[in-house]
Amino acid sequence: MGFAVKNIALRGLGAFGSRMFSQQLPIQTFETYEDPGNSGDGRIDVSTISGTLLGSIPINVQNTKWEKLRYENDRQGCRDITFQLNSMPDFPIERFTRVKITIEGEDAWGGYVYNYPTEGFDKIQKLEFKGFGYRERLKKIKIKPAPGKHLYEIQKIEIAGVNVIITLNVPVHESVIPGNFFFVTDAFDTKNNGRYNVISTGGNQIVALKPDGVAQTIPQGLLTVIPTVWTEPSALMSDVVKQIVSEYCTKAKGISRSVSRIQNSTGILLGGRLDFEKMTIAQAFDKIREAVPGWYLWVDPNGLVVFGPDPPNLIDKIFAPEEANFEKDEDLDEIVNHVEINRAKDRDDENKSWGLAAWAEDPTSVTKWGLLEDEMDVPNYFDKEICQMIANKRLAEKKDPVERFSTKMIRFKNWKFGKYSLVSPWGFYKNILTDLDDLSGWNIAPEISVSLSDEVLVTGFKSMKLGIGLISDG
Repeated sequence: MGFAVKNIALRGLGAFGSRMFSQQLPIQTFETYEDPGNSGDGRIDVSTISGTLLGSIPINVQNTKWEKLRYENDRQGCRDITFQLNSMPDFPIERFTRVKITIEGEDAWGGYVYNYPTEGFDKIQKLEFKGFGYRERLKKIKIKPAPGKHLYEIQKIEIAGVNVIITLNVPVHESVIPGNFFFVTDAFDTKNNGRYNVISTGGNQIVALKPDGVAQTIPQGLLTVIPTVWTEPSALMSDVVKQIVSEYCTKAKGISRSVSRIQNSTGILLGGRLDFEKMTIAQAFDKIREAVPGWYLWVDPNGLVVFGPDPPNLIDKIFAPEEANFEKDEDLDEIVNHVEINRAKDRDDENKSWGLAAWAEDPTSVTKWGLLEDEMDVPNYFDKEICQMIANKRLAEKKDPVERFSTKMIRFKNWKFGKYSLVSPWGFYKNILTDLDDLSGWNIAPEISVSLSDEVLVTGFKSMKLGIGLISDG
């Protein structure tokens, strides 16, 4: 059984010179809840920005500190949190203090406090805190080439037949190998600017093919090497995620550079070339999500980046209205059945404009809802295969109406992302098992004639017409 230790401070009572004054302001209570054997439904842990645990507040009913607790998760991870206390604990909760919610022994939300109560000007101080999940940090960290590994200063450029020999300010990093792409920018002669392929390296020199290269003796210009995994068509998409996490997440407070929760995307290959330079990590993750259907990429409550397939099994079955009252909303405004992907100019192409790189269309959705188009712009260095993957994924997500269920009355637990079965009460419901586009998979008896027609259309691309004739008994 737990017990509370209370310390009381009376506000508004003070002395100035030989006079005393008093104001009718509320008493501020600081409470420590001590329960060594507590293993209840959950708690919220509060830590410093460096990870030192300051204390915990149990999520309980009796002697609760909570006035309100609301947190939100989505497919990108922990989003935001708002909580209000009826009294302060004996440890501080300041801006950038780390918080983690644990429910039923599982980590449900993790992030940091951004807004906290300041000195109030009314009689009732509202102890409300707001915060963001760790993924918010990824919006402020840009992907930049590391000097001495992917970024070099050009000292001079020499001509050797159809090749150029570029001398750099430091030795070439061992990760730069033949076949890598690199870009030259701000060279003394603009003819040397552009994209190259590495032929060989040695010391502080790179050799590349450039028939129209121009000799340069003045130290000027930058050479940027694209990481190998971004340009290897046979690379796994999971390898791309690992490279971003291990090299660029180190500066994001609260985000771990561990790749332990990144599953190998066996069979899901890069298939082309990507370039994330000058994007934020959040923008790069968005591009990866667009290219990999059926997989999720998010930041968990402990700041670990998670990459893996959508859970295949049913998580839970919910009975309504016995367990909760649900409201259903069918969103028809976001339907898209024709998607076009446009590419912009590349780094080394000053004149190339936007152009169609890939498209995808769903005939069934077009027939049911009419033609509903959308387009997306991507950089030109997204190869055609990747553009087609993005088009197919967006079409799969948008071709049908999105059904959303919401409830405010449901049992308190750690609700995870995944598949749920909602058992509705008795009533009339229209259930379409699948759209009928062709007769594949149907076993048709000889005495029955079956044809598909789009003249009598209820739903789907076609409707079935059965013609049944009498069987002669001879």
